[in-house]
Amino acid sequence: MRLALIGAVGLLLSGCPRRAAFRSPPPEAARTKEAVLAHLTRLAPSFESLRVRYQAMYQGERRQTFQLRFAALKDSLLWASAGFMGFEGARLLWRPDSVFLLSRLSRELYVGPTDSVRAFLPGLSPTDALHLLLGYWPPSFSQFPWEWDPQQRRLSGKYKGYIAQLVLSEGALLPLQWQLRAASGEVYELSYEWASSSEGTLQQLRLALPGGDRLTLQPKQVEFNPPDIAFPFTVPSEYVRKPLSGFSFRP
Repeated sequence: MRLALIGAVGLLLSGCPRRAAFRSPPPEAARTKEAVLAHLTRLAPSFESLRVRYQAMYQGERRQTFQLRFAALKDSLLWASAGFMGFEGARLLWRPDSVFLLSRLSRELYVGPTDSVRAFLPGLSPTDALHLLLGYWPPSFSQFPWEWDPQQRRLSGKYKGYIAQLVLSEGALLPLQWQLRAASGEVYELSYEWASSSEGTLQQLRLALPGGDRLTLQPKQVEFNPPDIAFPFTVPSEYVRKPLSGFSFRP
C-alpha cells in the first residue's frame, strides 16, 4: 500500500522555470510565528487553475528520467501524466471523493477512495500538494499548531500524527526543506533549490523517501489560469480494474 501511495505522490509530484511575484520580507517578518506564517501565505499566488510540466528523475534500484505533467482546478481536481520520449506510462485523476490511476504498461486501472491517499499524508488536499510541488506554503497548514525558532529559521509542529519541520532560507525566508517524521520512525524530506536567496525562482525540488529512493523535479513550464486547460481520462475497455491498494510503483 505504501508503494501505491508513493506512486500517487510521485505523479504529483510557456517557457522557463517559475518566477514568483517575490518581494523581500520586512525585518519583523522573522520575529514571530504569526509574522512568518503571514509572510509565507503572501508568497503563494491566487489561482483557480494551473498547468505544470516537470523534467523528473527517479533514483532507486535504477535511475530513470521522464516527463511529468499535471493540470488542476483549485480545491476540486488534479490530473497528472508521466511518460518518456512521447510514450505515456501512467495517468492520474484525483477527485474530491476518489482517485483513479491508469497504468499503460500493465493495461490496468486502479481505483480507490480519496482517503487512501490521505492515509499516507492525512489532511493533504490536491491544492496542498500543488503548493508543495511549487515551493509554496500549503493553505491548510496554517491551521496546525506551529512553533517558530528564529535562530534556526525553523517551523515545527505536529501534523496529523507526524512531526513536521520546515527550514527557511536566511533573509528571504523561502522554504528550503520540509521533513515529516512518522511514529514508525520513517522520515520523508522535500528540499527546494532556488536560483538565489533574493528571488522566487525555483530551480528544482527533491523528494527523499524512507527507503533511500529519491525523486528530483525541475519545473519547465508553469501556467496559472490557462484558457485551454483539459483533463483527458479515457479508459480502454480491455483494461482490468483493480483496487488502488494493489498498485506498486517502481520506475
